Amino acid sequence: MEVKDILQSPDFKVLLDEGLRQKACEAAEAIELPKAISKSQLYVIPSVIQSSGLVGLRALAEHQKEKKKDDEIKAFWSFIDDLLNPNPNEKKSLCRYAEKLLRDKNLLKDESESDSKQEKKAIRKDNKAKVDELMESIIGVYFEHFTCQFFYMKKGR
Repeated sequence: MEVKDILQSPDFKVLLDEGLRQKACEAAEAIELPKAISKSQLYVIPSVIQSSGLVGLRALAEHQKEKKKDDEIKAFWSFIDDLLNPNPNEKKSLCRYAEKLLRDKNLLKDESESDSKQEKKAIRKDNKAKVDELMESIIGVYFEHFTCQFFYMKKGR
């Protein structure tokens, strides 16, 4: 089984409908900002995903967290960056969630099974490509749910 097989399965449609919504809502509810951020920070996410995908959103998050002077905006984009990257300490990480889904389907190899540094590196590279392929397919739906929940949670501020 390959990642493309998962993307075409009925289970994937259920994942998009419920699993991602739940993960996205948990993430949106976990952001703690002392004051509201501009809606434009959220409005840019879907357009970047549509035009540049996962790579574009990762680049935007990295750029925004370095560039912005406002602490709330830096905190927001640092949080988004943590969602998109394999941060081992971040339980809400979308990257970790995608990795878990692929491990549950036995699509990721265990690099500890190899003794060679070159083989381990090749396994890591292959696993990263599979995770990125899955994330590319789910990122639009995930952030649609995320932004909706974020607006809902922060509307009173």
